[in-house]
Amino acid sequence: MRDGFCLVPVLYRPEKERFNLLTMGSIFKTYLKFVQIRDTGKTKIFEVQSFKYGNKLAEIKYYGAWRKYTLFPEPHTLFDCKCLQEISDFMKNLMEERRNGKKAKVPV
Repeated sequence: MRDGFCLVPVLYRPEKERFNLLTMGSIFKTYLKFVQIRDTGKTKIFEVQSFKYGNKLAEIKYYGAWRKYTLFPEPHTLFDCKCLQEISDFMKNLMEERRNGKKAKVPV
């Protein structure tokens, strides 16, 4: 599955004059999108989707026994360490907003 590769850093190469850091937007290309699918009142449930194909790769939801947001991957999905880091950062953001009493925000 090609969607396992989630973040591709763009390296700065000073020898290439055509490379312009200001016009490229972000230095990371993401292959994931996080879509809110439900709001339980206290927590939110997100679907992790392939940015390119839109297929569901996993769900992120609050797991009460651990008092944390956790990942529930779909069967036969693969994730590399960069992809897992992106998911982990998203879950940390959800937990931080939960602790601060704010509504979770979906990155655009």
